[in-house]
Amino acid sequence: MLLAIDCGNSDTSFALVESTSNKHQIKTSWRVATASVLSSEAMDTKLKTGLAETGYNSVQGVIIANVVPDLQKPLETWAQQHFQVQPLQVHEARKQAGIIVHLDEANALGEDRLANAIGANARYRVPLVVVDFGSAVTFDCVDGTGAYLGGIIAPGINLSRQALHQGTAKLPQVDFADTQTILGKNTVAAMQSGLYWGYVGLVEGILTRLKTEFPYEQVIATGGQAQLVAKSLPMIDAVDGALTVYGLAELYARATEGR
Repeated sequence: MLLAIDCGNSDTSFALVESTSNKHQIKTSWRVATASVLSSEAMDTKLKTGLAETGYNSVQGVIIANVVPDLQKPLETWAQQHFQVQPLQVHEARKQAGIIVHLDEANALGEDRLANAIGANARYRVPLVVVDFGSAVTFDCVDGTGAYLGGIIAPGINLSRQALHQGTAKLPQVDFADTQTILGKNTVAAMQSGLYWGYVGLVEGILTRLKTEFPYEQVIATGGQAQLVAKSLPMIDAVDGALTVYGLAELYARATEGR
């Protein structure tokens, strides 16, 4: 059983994955606020519950994708203490697996974005673009050989929503939601329209312009608000909420093959 950990700026996801013959099945998963990751007691309780749900009582491997540097050591120590294994790091696994990254600095690529690219390459037809609606909205391009070509980073939906409220004197905090009409008849409706249709337009505009440089065949969306935004974007071919975890499992399998 593999424990895949995806530590993001807002949330950290844990998934127990069973892999056989290059097929990966998520047995159970859970999510905690990243701010609480340093609470080992909370993580221990979630882990115990997760193992009980799967019917397994042990973990043989751990892989960690992390974008919060201060949490790297605590996560590694926690995994070592519980499972007596050295957690596999994403970029080290990338080198072991021979994943090609066409960037000026390959190690600077966000580990979650690399996992998304690997997962998409394994599950969908390339060349493709992965759009991840996380703390940032990212666009990552995978060519026909499965190599990572490059990407685009835009402010995330929640980041923009919070900035709109915190940076003004009178605008309230609003939920991110689809609106039936673009024209808002009150402040909340106008803000929700601007956020929702603004991000629909952002994604649509970037994908349209990107097509002139990178002739992709598919667009795969993932992340918290992917389903909501994708319903207004015919350009998105699939929404895959498990893409990052699947990519981590695939990367672990490739990196440890033959051990």
